[in-house]
Amino acid sequence: MLATGARIGEILALRWEALGLAAEHATVTICGTIAYVRGKGFFRQERTKSDAGFRKLVPPRFAVAIALARKVSAPTTHTMRSSRPGAASDCLRRTSEGRGVGPAPRPAWSR
Repeated sequence: MLATGARIGEILALRWEALGLAAEHATVTICGTIAYVRGKGFFRQERTKSDAGFRKLVPPRFAVAIALARKVSAPTTHTMRSSRPGAASDCLRRTSEGRGVGPAPRPAWSR
């Protein structure tokens, strides 16, 4: 997040396909977010919070190096839900068991 200025939900919703790491100038396309629906839980939403949220960023070299290292060590299966029916999310952040991770629940006082 520090390297991009993106929102927490946008970073958690990143998919490998949104990262152009092989190009001379790597890019990150912010094109989704993590949303919460009471009674259903967290899911990946195929759009950002606002229209202005859809954007392409050029991350610094250290962020590209971290992403490449994470790609090499990432498991190939997970269970993060997507807002597209039947779509498998390819999220970057996962538990050690390979499940997709959403943001932490909001504290009661913030609702």
